Amino acid sequence: MKVTVSVTQQDIDKGRAKNVLCCPVALALRRATGKGWTVGMASVSPHKSRTGIALPAEAVSFIDNLDDCADVKPFAFHLDVPDDLASAS
Repeated sequence: MKVTVSVTQQDIDKGRAKNVLCCPVALALRRATGKGWTVGMASVSPHKSRTGIALPAEAVSFIDNLDDCADVKPFAFHLDVPDDLASAS
């Protein structure tokens, strides 16, 4: 299932750089799917899973900039998520 993940200013304000569970992308993914996610430099995986899903280039760039303490802005991206990991909303 293709999921739209919207990283909001609130995610940016609440999230923590270099934190795989609480970065803004992880917060936005949790809101979009109702599940916890671990965010790496170029992929995400369901919390406590080894199955990775590649992130699109704009998400990788956002994470790089955030981790380098650069100014980041809200954005959205699409991610193909297995149906059992996407919320039913």
